Amino acid sequence: MVAVECSNITGGILFKAASFKGMSYFVFTAYSYLLNTLVFLFIAALFKRKTRLPPLQFPIFSRIFLLGLLGFSGQLCLFKGIQLSSPTLASAIGNLTPALTFMLAVFFRIEKVAIRSSSCQAKIIGTFTSIFGALVITFYKGPKLFSLSSSVSLQRPLVFMSYESNWIIGDLLEVVAFLILSIGYIIQSQLMKIYPEEITVNLFSGLFGTIISLPICILAEPNLSSWELSSNVAVVSVGT
Repeated sequence: MVAVECSNITGGILFKAASFKGMSYFVFTAYSYLLNTLVFLFIAALFKRKTRLPPLQFPIFSRIFLLGLLGFSGQLCLFKGIQLSSPTLASAIGNLTPALTFMLAVFFRIEKVAIRSSSCQAKIIGTFTSIFGALVITFYKGPKLFSLSSSVSLQRPLVFMSYESNWIIGDLLEVVAFLILSIGYIIQSQLMKIYPEEITVNLFSGLFGTIISLPICILAEPNLSSWELSSNVAVVSVGT
């Protein structure tokens, strides 16, 4: 879990650095899905399961397709949010994922709320703490570290207003991204009960995500030069 979190933070920082060099979040998302599919294809071939699994019927396939669609939508929201705000904020908002997952599980009656249970009380307290922390980091405005001269302050009021607006929009997009991620976790947990093969599910959900992302991202970024990984940062960020 620590390794996954470190990888997510590193990926967010590298994407932010790549976006400063002109890399589009559409291009980044498409390349990420393509690489993810190739990696899971290699893993599936390497660790081929010996026991027979239930056939991939339409209900299972439809849920895997939904996972791919949700994953693509969440990735777009997340990387656009990081582009508008910062990877630090995305990492902090990411702590909402367990809270959002718990709330959705209760809403869909997957999780039962037993107020007298100590574990349930801990989940409720953790949920409210996570939400409060996310609100604080989004809307709290700390003291200024550097004060600008009056002439500069008068010349650039709209720049700072635009920056604050982008920060809030980026934060909201990140919340939406992690909400989608939580929905995906719930769907995947239910899917594992009827089709307990994580590698196959991840492979096909990544494949569906790639099939969905490529035409959309190509239409959004039709310029071929935008798809060139011209910097080392762009190459490393896609591979993270």
